[in-house]
Amino acid sequence: LVVVSSDFTHHGASYGYKVFETNILKNVKLVDSLAIESISSKSLDAFESALKETGATICGQNAIKIILSLLQKNDFKNLPN
Repeated sequence: LVVVSSDFTHHGASYGYKVFETNILKNVKLVDSLAIESISSKSLDAFESALKETGATICGQNAIKIILSLLQKNDFKNLPN
């Protein structure tokens, strides 16, 4: 059993990630949905691309990267979502 936890993107000056001035909640949800989509595809490359593209400050991103690496290394890509 491997458990990975993240509360995803933190937005605001105190987090060093204040890219939206309006519709903050909607935009943060969009950033998070891109990350979730990449995680669901079980692709480390897609997750890293999403992070690079959005600059998201996803808490727990290293843990997510580890589990995606394990999934790819052990060829568990065919597990149900």
